[in-house]
Amino acid sequence: PARLSLEAARTAMDDYEREVDCEYVRLAQAPAKVAERERQWRWLPVEIAQMERMAFDDAVSRVGRGCPRWSDDAAAYQQRRKQRRANAALAAQVGELRALLTNSGLEGQLAPTLAQAMYDALLSGDPKLIERIGYADMVWSGYGNRTMAERMGVRRELWTLVACDLGLDCLPGGPTLDRYCLRFGICGYPNLEATIRQWASGRTMEVLQNQRAELLQRIRSGQIAGLFDPPKNPLPGGP
Repeated sequence: PARLSLEAARTAMDDYEREVDCEYVRLAQAPAKVAERERQWRWLPVEIAQMERMAFDDAVSRVGRGCPRWSDDAAAYQQRRKQRRANAALAAQVGELRALLTNSGLEGQLAPTLAQAMYDALLSGDPKLIERIGYADMVWSGYGNRTMAERMGVRRELWTLVACDLGLDCLPGGPTLDRYCLRFGICGYPNLEATIRQWASGRTMEVLQNQRAELLQRIRSGQIAGLFDPPKNPLPGGP
């Protein structure tokens, strides 16, 4: 395929993001997902279940506005996903930062450049890009660049919380909580931290909050050098 211009790469990633949101809406409304949510709601106090139901319906309405009416055909979904990833891979090849940090299928080949992309996202100061570090850091962690203690953290949630602290819209009715609601069926809580607490163990939250505080301190004091370096002395049993 022809090499994209950077402008075309940006447009491709705008389309990618919109399509992924629409897939979240479609998948969240699949019969199996509806049944799963209803089972979970059955165990909640009536007023909490009602709050979650209303918040879910609101998220579907907001995120789903203008989405195409795709069929639930699995083969059609896989074809759309394959095309999205191919478009993201083309955008990544010309250095579009969102594409470098996303699920393009090129993660293995891009592993050496992921650290630089994560630094670039951090230095941009854009909370939307900083949120995206979570997926890339999760992939990066999989290539043996994290100690066992760091792997205990939930990298996507960690970077999303940090992005919230740095100005990402994480308020009720905003895109961050809406997406979390559609993906995980946990809806209607006042912020991301309260949402994560609905499923995370006390130990997971403790690690997450410690890492969050440390990251914020380093970012705000400009001490980000080495943030994505492999550890000098991996723990026993590590890489």
